[in-house]
Amino acid sequence: MELERFVCNKKGLTLAELMVTTFILSVVVLAAMGSYRYISTSSMLSKSRTLASNLEQEQIEKLKNITYYSLLVTTSAYSDTRFYPPLSYDTGNYPAQTIVEGGVSFTRGTRIDFAYKNGSQISTAPWTTDDTALKQITTYVIWNENNVWKYVSMQNLIANPAASELSATASGQVTDTGGVAIAGALVQILDNPNWFAYTDTGGNYQFSVSPGSYTVQASSTGYYPSTTNGYQTFTSGVTTPINFALGAVASGTVSGMVYSDDHLVISQVVASTDTGGGSEYIELYNPTTAAINIGYNTATYWSPAGKYFFAYDHNNSGTLLWLTLISTYVPANSYYLIANTTTVNAGGIRVTADAVYNNSFLSLAPSHVMDLGDAGGIAMYNWPGGTTVDRVGWTKNSSGHGSPGSATESFGIGSGNGASAGINAGEQFIRSSRPGGYSTGQGRAYDSDDNNKDFLDLNPITASPHNTSTSELPVSGTPATGATVNMNDILSNIATCTDTTVSSGQRVCSYSLIAATGTWTMDITLNGLAAQVQNVVMQASVSTTVPNGSTVPTWTSVGMSSTTLLRSTTDFAIVTGYIYNGTGGALPSIKVSDGNGHSTQSSSTGFFSLLTSTGAIQMTANPNDGTMNKMYVSQSHDVETFLAGTLYDNRNFTLSYGAIIRGYFQTSSNTALPHRTAIAKKNGLEVAEAASDNTGYFYLANLATGTYAVEASVDPLESVVPSSMTVVINSTGTSTTVSTFTIISGIADIQGQVTVSGNAIKTGVLVLATTTTLTSSALPPAITTSGGGSCNPCYYAGSSNASGFYDLQVRNSAVPYKVYGWYTSFSLDVPSTTVRGPYSVTVNSAGQVGTQPLSW
Repeated sequence: MELERFVCNKKGLTLAELMVTTFILSVVVLAAMGSYRYISTSSMLSKSRTLASNLEQEQIEKLKNITYYSLLVTTSAYSDTRFYPPLSYDTGNYPAQTIVEGGVSFTRGTRIDFAYKNGSQISTAPWTTDDTALKQITTYVIWNENNVWKYVSMQNLIANPAASELSATASGQVTDTGGVAIAGALVQILDNPNWFAYTDTGGNYQFSVSPGSYTVQASSTGYYPSTTNGYQTFTSGVTTPINFALGAVASGTVSGMVYSDDHLVISQVVASTDTGGGSEYIELYNPTTAAINIGYNTATYWSPAGKYFFAYDHNNSGTLLWLTLISTYVPANSYYLIANTTTVNAGGIRVTADAVYNNSFLSLAPSHVMDLGDAGGIAMYNWPGGTTVDRVGWTKNSSGHGSPGSATESFGIGSGNGASAGINAGEQFIRSSRPGGYSTGQGRAYDSDDNNKDFLDLNPITASPHNTSTSELPVSGTPATGATVNMNDILSNIATCTDTTVSSGQRVCSYSLIAATGTWTMDITLNGLAAQVQNVVMQASVSTTVPNGSTVPTWTSVGMSSTTLLRSTTDFAIVTGYIYNGTGGALPSIKVSDGNGHSTQSSSTGFFSLLTSTGAIQMTANPNDGTMNKMYVSQSHDVETFLAGTLYDNRNFTLSYGAIIRGYFQTSSNTALPHRTAIAKKNGLEVAEAASDNTGYFYLANLATGTYAVEASVDPLESVVPSSMTVVINSTGTSTTVSTFTIISGIADIQGQVTVSGNAIKTGVLVLATTTTLTSSALPPAITTSGGGSCNPCYYAGSSNASGFYDLQVRNSAVPYKVYGWYTSFSLDVPSTTVRGPYSVTVNSAGQVGTQPLSW
């Protein structure tokens, strides 16, 4: 019986019970797995952020161990658009690093900026500004998490320990010579452009400076600048009053009209020279400075460079003119005669045609394509592409006989007031040479895109037809709407040519601007065309038209004063841009030169426009050629190849104040030393710094006149000869070359990786190098130095990074260094520190790298 009971109990669960039990266990297991996945994912996310934070803090600490002068400001940055707003970090001095940590690939970017206190906030300044005595370090650590880009950032500041506080004050008022306050005037210290202020509505200003002696200047648009006579002394805790009275710049008005001559025009149309059905012709005129191709290959095939013509009737139905060419080009400033006969008799002379059309399918002989006594028109197109070059249409004032749209610009000739019978025998339509009329000797070029305004209806024929043998200079063209007009005086702004209507009813383009008294140059540009007018003499309160009899060039024709022509720029390129100072303010009256005899000056807005030579050109602002503004340095762009007739804009310049001190860094073996820092001090205060380039040269810019001590910023344990150089600058705008700094005992490096059981130690290991043997290596020694470069022995210590690498910068030494490492691990909560070393490493020359791994 007991056995049966046992067996019964042994059977246990039925099949249904077993299935239920299995289901319950599955739910529990799945829930546990889901929880594990969540816990695991959360742990990974927390781990990634923690590692990223450690990496950015490590970079901050590393950079803060660099001396202020050796911490290089970012001048070239990468914009990481994976984030909004984009992250910006260094690509030159401190390029981004890729670090694999904990199975995650991180990118670490760094940025160094000049910084300054702006109220209660810290703001950054462009790298082109003077040293602000404060630098901001920004690090970014970027990684991808679940296909989402993430980053953390950290910022810190490092100050210049040699900088002085701004404990002195400059204050005063700026007025005109009549005592009226000038609001918005700039008052600045020329020795340091970071010290400035703008006057308020009462002309008052105030700003802080460091104690010392400086030159102060006040300036405002429309006034001549005023500079203090010699240095002004500022004392800590004292307000120094300095007032200015600025003289207004006298001015006059300059005005004129601008035309564009950039395309071939139809200059004359005659349907029949006499009532007997005589010659029919079309006359063209080339107002540009280059010959224009008119030709094609055969009578039935157009060449890629050719032009083709359609004659339209009153129904806008076109007939293609097949030409037999006698001349294939229209010379510059010359005419071209297309006729249905080889010789044309009209206007009392006999003229040979340059091209003949003879459409054999027409019943008339010679061929006529223009209907007498009816509306019609002629259109000229470019091949290939079919773009319109010019069109002229005429009307007949009867139902259904208006001017054809395909051959008409705006209104046809005779619209509403003449030519009511279309075009007739013995009648000619001739283009005006200027608004409202034409004269012999003036090219027939006026083209306002309105046939009724541009052409004269003459009956009988009085103006002779011209062919390529006749040349006349244009005195007008197409009104150059939108052309920019720039005077290189210190007062005027850019003017724009706008449409106006003259008394005769024609459209012209005119401009007017206020310019300072003196002799200036005017540049006018539009769509790659340009003209320059020199020797523009401005007198106070006098209205002057340009060009005139005294300008270069003078007027295009006697009686055509105030007319400037923009023609094909075969000899020049056009370069425009702005000139700024270090704080982004406009610099007027700064010369810009191409080095080949072409120059201009910036306007009151800093804008310049220069017609320059073509080919390889180096543009220079404020060149040192006797016309240099001694307050600012010269700046040149890289050599650039300019093409004729092409506009090159945004060629901007930023000019620093003062002179330049140029020097050189080298090793004791006469090898160039890049990335070493030199500083200039004036009256004991640091006023400029610069790092040597790859050739070893450094350039200390933005220096005013005075006496400077130029020093090398080196490690306290480095030796440099000479220790300091005295430089006297007598005039700004010049370059002074000083002697060479030789680093006799420079910096070397000891590098390596720390590992435990063959794996990198990621928690940090203390590494120390010294030229002596430690008496006890169980713990790091208590290190004391007397300061400066007199430590004996010297100790260099650092910590390995998250990848297990360390880098100690040490003084090169003929005596080998002893390298030690201290690694702390934990057993539960109990720390244990073990040491490795000493290992002997020799680095006996500057720049040498010694390697020593440390393993546990």
